Amino acid sequence: MSASDEVIAVIVTYHPESERLGLLLDSLKCQVTRVVVVDNGSSPDIRRYLADRKEHNIHCLLLGSNLGIAAAQNAGIAWAQERDGNYVLLMDQDSVPQTEMVEELLQTYLRLKRQNIKVAAVGSRYKDGADGQLSGFVRFSGRTGSRAVSCRENQQEVECDFVIASGSLIPLSVIDDVGGMDEGFFIDHVDTEWCLRTRSKGYKIYGACLAVMHHELGSNRIPLWFIRWRSVSVHAPFRYYYMVRNSVLLHRRDYPDRAWRLFDMQRLLQVFVFFGLFLPGRAPRLRMMWKGFRDGMRGVTGKFND
Repeated sequence: MSASDEVIAVIVTYHPESERLGLLLDSLKCQVTRVVVVDNGSSPDIRRYLADRKEHNIHCLLLGSNLGIAAAQNAGIAWAQERDGNYVLLMDQDSVPQTEMVEELLQTYLRLKRQNIKVAAVGSRYKDGADGQLSGFVRFSGRTGSRAVSCRENQQEVECDFVIASGSLIPLSVIDDVGGMDEGFFIDHVDTEWCLRTRSKGYKIYGACLAVMHHELGSNRIPLWFIRWRSVSVHAPFRYYYMVRNSVLLHRRDYPDRAWRLFDMQRLLQVFVFFGLFLPGRAPRLRMMWKGFRDGMRGVTGKFND
């Protein structure tokens, strides 16, 4: 990696498991120029762990309280900009990159750039620890609202509509052009909003077929039958507030395209049916969905305050 290709990894933490965070740091520090851990108000034990992990290219920003994923990502991005980095690699605390993941992302971006393609971000594939399946990438089209785009044999990259923030490489020049993450969303749909915003400005999103990481999709998962058996994550009730509110906020903006709007309306219906009607503990989730819908229509942003 040359000086002109400096990559700074931004890891956002919130009460992480120290062992898994250690695996992430050990894997990343050899693949990027610098690592900055932005902690969103974790316990004193985690803060002490981070202080002990400071090395020549590992740095920490302690926010003191939970300001949300978007604000933490923006703090890390600003830190990278101040140090004249060329790219940021966004990572979650539950992700661990495989060897050469960052180099694959970088080479994919440079290859597309040489073709004069306006690229906003290049994302990684992930293996879920629960089933070991390797992910594809997402297009907002298809009979079920979205479809996975798989990498064919010997294919290096695929165009897609969206990549999750974790494992995504973003040129800082794109941030300068379109702006950072929307802190009003706090959590949920932060990466969706940014991808939709960049695509509305003529940028494209790509997935790198050979860039792979391990990524935990959530520990509280249950099997559910809908057309086929699938594994779904069940979240605490407050998360459904953000899912619904931020969807409504996005629908009220002018840049999401028709394909995403149709996809998201189907997704919201599924969330309401699965988690609001069928699963035990539905009453608290329904209340939070209603509050999210109400606040989305009112234009309320930021952290939820009951």
